[in-house]
Amino acid sequence: MGTIDHPLLLQLSAPQWQAETGQLLWTLATDDDTLAQLVPLMLARLDCRLLEHSWGADRHLWLLEFEGCRLALQYEALCDTLWLQAERAGDQEVTEYLAQLWTSL
Repeated sequence: MGTIDHPLLLQLSAPQWQAETGQLLWTLATDDDTLAQLVPLMLARLDCRLLEHSWGADRHLWLLEFEGCRLALQYEALCDTLWLQAERAGDQEVTEYLAQLWTSL
């Protein structure tokens, strides 16, 4: 897992771990061009592999893999929120682990 040394990563707010939903949340007002640069940096820092990216008018979804666990990274422009969560409820501990690693760097 990489360090938080890139200027784009410094734009992210301190993440919030939402135990009840199993989501790691960041507040981020940004645009599509910046997201295209930011997300690969986040994936490298989290040691995740990108499986698929889809988007609509004001929402992005990146399907990821971390050590056999499938995750979803989503961005909603209307609420300036970026969040990470496991696709399966039983894998919530993986997201919690990544949250702990993210905040420890």
